[in-house]
Amino acid sequence: MKTRTIAYIAPKKIELREVDVGEPEAEQIQLRKVACGICAWDLSTYKIGPENNPYAAPPGHEGLGQVLKVGKDVKGFKEGDWVIGGGFQEIQNIKLKDAIRIPYEVKDPMTWIVEPISCVVNGIERAQIFPGERVALVGAGYMGLLMVQGLAHHLVGELIAIDTNAERLAMAKKFGAHRILQIGKDDAAIEKLVEEKADVVVELAGAQPALDLSVRLIRNGGNLCIFSWQRGTRTLDCNALHCRGINVLNTAPANAPNYARVFKNTLPLIARGVFKNHELVSHTAPIDRYHELLDTAMYPEKGYLKGVVRYGG
Repeated sequence: MKTRTIAYIAPKKIELREVDVGEPEAEQIQLRKVACGICAWDLSTYKIGPENNPYAAPPGHEGLGQVLKVGKDVKGFKEGDWVIGGGFQEIQNIKLKDAIRIPYEVKDPMTWIVEPISCVVNGIERAQIFPGERVALVGAGYMGLLMVQGLAHHLVGELIAIDTNAERLAMAKKFGAHRILQIGKDDAAIEKLVEEKADVVVELAGAQPALDLSVRLIRNGGNLCIFSWQRGTRTLDCNALHCRGINVLNTAPANAPNYARVFKNTLPLIARGVFKNHELVSHTAPIDRYHELLDTAMYPEKGYLKGVVRYGG
């Protein structure tokens, strides 16, 4: 059968392609895609292009679909099951090792864009946060707000969100941040926090100023968690790291020792409402308008927070 997918071609150029899909192999399932989120990885690949790009994104990695068919040796999956896996391709055969069945009712597919939420779950686990500690988040974008949602259910003593954007900070407050501080408006309060220090600081902005502030905020012996993708070369105050005994932790998704376990641990958290991804999806479009989502994402000041490709109308 014929189906459609996208391909990254060159900087700021994508192509909608028609491809053939056969019957699933013995240990494959065939998915009909329902939604696929787009992330900063996709946006980076769109901007730079795939050529000579060692970190080019695959054609989608936040897929959600329903089973159309199962291979003859497949057990544990049946037609109609909701499954995490796959990319932008509308109908796709995927291996069992790349598929995770959702054992809960799926009312709103936007709630179940699981991959980015699992990144946050892994980040919280790797951050080594102890009960009662003060945690500061520098950056309240999409991933930062997911982090707020998760940590609002953690045994933190105080959860502080810091950003330049007042609207996103208001969302952080709504999702459970105990305190919000806006750069450029609450600078005196931020400097007071620099004096008081935080036990754990999670950097989620992916920018040098955010990294600099994070180092200033962390207490002696505290955990500085670099969650965001700091593209290119960055600098750290190594005097501070050494003399103040700061622990620098890589809490990025690639640091997960067993990502399948993280995925599965994320599902019950979504099911009981810890994470409310549907409240963060700001833009959706069908696959043939994917380029519009990417163009909008390049200018987040226009209200873009999270984009999702939707299928089937």
